[in-house]
Amino acid sequence: MTLSAVLKLLAVNLGLLLAGLIGVELIFGDWFRGDGLAALNVQRDYDIRYSAKGLYEGAGEIVYHRDHWGFRGDYGNDAAKIDLLTIGGSTANQIYLPDDQTWQAVLTRELGIRIASAAIDGQSSIGHLAAFERWFPQAPNLHPKWVLAYVGLNDILVGDQANADRLDHFPSLQHHIRRKSALYRLTQTVKGVLSANKGRMVHRKVDFDHAVWTDKPTRSDWPQARAAALDAYKTRLHQMIERIRALGGDVSYQKSAKSNYEK
Repeated sequence: MTLSAVLKLLAVNLGLLLAGLIGVELIFGDWFRGDGLAALNVQRDYDIRYSAKGLYEGAGEIVYHRDHWGFRGDYGNDAAKIDLLTIGGSTANQIYLPDDQTWQAVLTRELGIRIASAAIDGQSSIGHLAAFERWFPQAPNLHPKWVLAYVGLNDILVGDQANADRLDHFPSLQHHIRRKSALYRLTQTVKGVLSANKGRMVHRKVDFDHAVWTDKPTRSDWPQARAAALDAYKTRLHQMIERIRALGGDVSYQKSAKSNYEK
């Protein structure tokens, strides 16, 4: 094969690859939608089936559903009727539990109140703050009586300078592309999954009968080393409380934590 033929073949393949990437961006990117929810990983009108076998006893096929407003739960699909809104990460989202077996569903049955979940796996208080600005106002007449914020774990490694400005403002073309791009979201999601796996913060079966528990922190100097980040986290919690009250609800927050253990 001649050099010109090789170059032509490479050009054709690169062209096809570029066309494919553009197609992915046009279909899955946020270029033509103005709601700005893609950057928050909010899924609307979403149904997926998958298997949770092996994670816990009796686990089987799961139907995971998010409604038109991006919420999970049985509240009559009327945001105005929501009594309790829950926000948080994976411990509040519970993607490997059917809709009728989440702790929100249990509370709905036991307390007789309407509960909707706005939890998203991996979301920190930065994402929660952005949700009050960009997500929740899109649900008509959303004024819950209470908001339960199950937060803390996903903020452990968030820096003290981090804030939601990067989600809402575009100081550069680069930031604008990052917010809109499906491929950028994919790479960030993959990086997050790899980091979660490295830190063992993933959905997996744990044999607690053979786990060795400890009350010793992984780092004795953690409070001092993370003092600035902890202060910033405290500030974000106060901001969340203000937004919850502005939404019309009373506030309750639970520190999300998982005990350390060693195999």
